[in-house]
Amino acid sequence: MATFFFGSGFLYVYAGHDVNRSVQGDMWRIELDSLPSVPSWELISSSKDQICPPARTSHSAVVSSNSWIIFGGTDGVDVFNDLWEYRFREKKWRQVSANGSVPPPRKDHLVTQVKDHIKHPI
Repeated sequence: MATFFFGSGFLYVYAGHDVNRSVQGDMWRIELDSLPSVPSWELISSSKDQICPPARTSHSAVVSSNSWIIFGGTDGVDVFNDLWEYRFREKKWRQVSANGSVPPPRKDHLVTQVKDHIKHPI
């Protein structure tokens, strides 16, 4: 399962499985405001280019301000409890450190945003 987001005229797609069921960790976008002309997909983030989350699927994601925030998921072997932020303007990932207790590793879960606060994954 990949996650997607539509904003500022672009559709973003992150992670998931490819046709061979290999777990992916790249991010793509396509400009939908250019329709009806033929839009082109653009690879905007991959582990070959920069520091980014390990490839994963079954993670949760939420868009907050100008960032895409992901939590958890699995690479098919390990289950994660890491938190990552993708900043759309800079086109860069950063791992987010948090104080206090961290939720245990999980996959196939939900996260929600209420006003400016992201609620714990469930």
